[in-house]
Amino acid sequence: MTRFITMVYCTAANCRNGFGSGKGMFNYPTDPVLRQIWIRKVHRLDKHQPDNLWRPSRYSKLCSHHFMADSFFIIPALAASVGFNLLKLQLKPGAIPTLNMGHPEPTGMVKKR
Repeated sequence: MTRFITMVYCTAANCRNGFGSGKGMFNYPTDPVLRQIWIRKVHRLDKHQPDNLWRPSRYSKLCSHHFMADSFFIIPALAASVGFNLLKLQLKPGAIPTLNMGHPEPTGMVKKR
């Protein structure tokens, strides 16, 4: 039996992490409410319908680079310091991606000329 391995990349804008990058990769949630939150956080537009947000496939992933340390059962920096394989990280239920999402976050400050 021949097995095909496809390279999977993180779906966050401007993120180049994928399998082999040393980052944990996570499927989009199956819970519809949490899945919609992730989709809004990723904030990618559908290339065929630019007025709509992109929809992940069942193969779409986000890497650990987009989650705060407290989103994991084991803190990534601590895990790495003791030689734990970061590919085996597990997200806590309800974890939401908030870091390095590839689009500017509003700061509440207006830049003056």
